[in-house]
Amino acid sequence: MHPVRLPNGALLIDDCYNANPSSTKAALLTLTHLVKGKGKAIAVLGDMLELGPTELDLHRDVGRFAAGAGLSLLVCFGTRARALGRARRRPGCRRRTSSTATTPRKRCAWCRPGCAPRTWCW
Repeated sequence: MHPVRLPNGALLIDDCYNANPSSTKAALLTLTHLVKGKGKAIAVLGDMLELGPTELDLHRDVGRFAAGAGLSLLVCFGTRARALGRARRRPGCRRRTSSTATTPRKRCAWCRPGCAPRTWCW
């Protein structure tokens, strides 16, 4: 885990190496607990690789978990992570609280408006 303070005051926590469903769920819980009462929690999640034949089901499971994690915004990047983002969009979840991005530039564009002081991005 590598925390980086961004020029606008937001805190970026880079924890992207070798993620799996369990570590991703733990990271989401950690993020929302760190942010509680202090600002917004934004998670940017990409594909989790080498999960085997059930990889899409595992991504969907993380998406359902993310739906109840208390995030301000979830941005998904990659073909597998798209399943994660779709699973988060359950009934009652505001549409603009999750997005899938096809390129890093689009992913950053989604995050930029929400990133300000008192914002934590994981």
